[in-house]
Amino acid sequence: MRYTLNCAVVILLVIIGNIACSASPSGTVVDITNVKSGLVCLYKFEEGVGYLDDAHVCFETEDIYITGQSECVFDGRAEPCTWYGYEFDYDNKSSSPVILTCKYSSHEDTVVGNPDGIWGEDISSYEITLEPGKNHFSNPQYTVYRTGLGENPRRRVTVCGIEGQQAFVSEFNIHLPSAP
Repeated sequence: MRYTLNCAVVILLVIIGNIACSASPSGTVVDITNVKSGLVCLYKFEEGVGYLDDAHVCFETEDIYITGQSECVFDGRAEPCTWYGYEFDYDNKSSSPVILTCKYSSHEDTVVGNPDGIWGEDISSYEITLEPGKNHFSNPQYTVYRTGLGENPRRRVTVCGIEGQQAFVSEFNIHLPSAP
């Protein structure tokens, strides 16, 4: 399945599939294909922490069960976690980078950060730079292990697009374990 659109003229809704998107009326074209989302596997390990360069979606699913069987460093602390995320191939036929904007929503408060520190709370969007040429992009994410309080599963939706036109959607149902 392949869809083509001119982002300045046509609106397209694609949910996990192959797409092509003209990023501007001047003819900048980005093809996004092989969109996958689900559990992420890491192959190279050092002291229990995987390298993100080797991260890939190894099981496609919307249901993510937080087991805490991996270890992640968040804000300088090692924490039990579960990895998931999305990935895709793209071909930016332009000689310039194109920005893919992703909007994120969740039914819970979210703290965003990395091993070095906290970026912010309740961040609702982020940008991905798609460099010229044929490339692969992987966006590994994780949730730190904790027992479920309140609504379970928690729905997380990421909608990504170019110049306001939707390219794909990544959706997860995050299942937290019950208290022992």
